[in-house]
Amino acid sequence: MRFGLVEANHMIRRLLALLVTLAICGTMVWFGWTGFSKSKASENWPTAPGVISSSRVVEHTKRSSGTTNKKFEAKIHYRYEVNGQSYQSDQVTFMDGRFNTRSSAESLANQFPTGLEVKVFYNPEAPAEAVLKRDISLLTLGLMIGGVLFFFIMLKVFVI
Repeated sequence: MRFGLVEANHMIRRLLALLVTLAICGTMVWFGWTGFSKSKASENWPTAPGVISSSRVVEHTKRSSGTTNKKFEAKIHYRYEVNGQSYQSDQVTFMDGRFNTRSSAESLANQFPTGLEVKVFYNPEAPAEAVLKRDISLLTLGLMIGGVLFFFIMLKVFVI
């Protein structure tokens, strides 16, 4: 009888670990797919001329359990007009614009200096949704592929 309880507890722990793994993998794939599908959909979006109204790098610091984590974000604001209606946005790509290094954020901000005339890709059904770069990023692909690979690796660990 005692052996049965120990075995049951072990199976419950393995099942919970598998469910947590599935949630993590599903989240990775979902974020990757969201970026990928928006990038693909935007291939048919029209463009409007725009102007960069501000471009700078912002540092975000998060303290937790005695450690400090810094992220750097390229904050790029731009204005554009569609059918006589003015819009403003700070969405450069479909993915989060935070970086681990200041130089990476500065590299993006330097591509869009204040006053630069740009081509804005906007959603014709909702012109307030717009981006400056609609390419599929490595992060997008990495999230999808990584989520699927991680799931199969963990499935082998937990089930087989």
